[in-house]
Amino acid sequence: MSLTRTRRQKRLSRIRRKKREILKFLEEAKAEAKEKGFSTAEEYLLWRALRREGIEADHNVNIYGVEVDLYISRAKLIVEVGYPDENFRIKWDRLKGMGYKFLYFSNREVWNRSLLPNTVGRIKEIYLVVT
Repeated sequence: MSLTRTRRQKRLSRIRRKKREILKFLEEAKAEAKEKGFSTAEEYLLWRALRREGIEADHNVNIYGVEVDLYISRAKLIVEVGYPDENFRIKWDRLKGMGYKFLYFSNREVWNRSLLPNTVGRIKEIYLVVT
């Protein structure tokens, strides 16, 4: 059963409105991230969500010559956000060998408001086990 033209137009209008809301949200996050010295808006959004949960994370930390997006020292946990670069696997193997735990999240897992609680939940599980 197909949608009538009016129903289809209303549906498309809702989709466009939702897209505009997301873009506005991301633009605001980018501005805040830049202001606070973060590399990306996604790193900032995750950092902010972790702070709300009472988890302290440092951003853009250099560990043994490797710069990581977020570092939670109490859990010895490294969190990378975004698209993996060519050195991603090398970083991961090197730091994992030193006893660090490593999590990777895509940008979508962070900026999508419905996925962010799951992302924070995964980090929180590791954090609570260790501390």
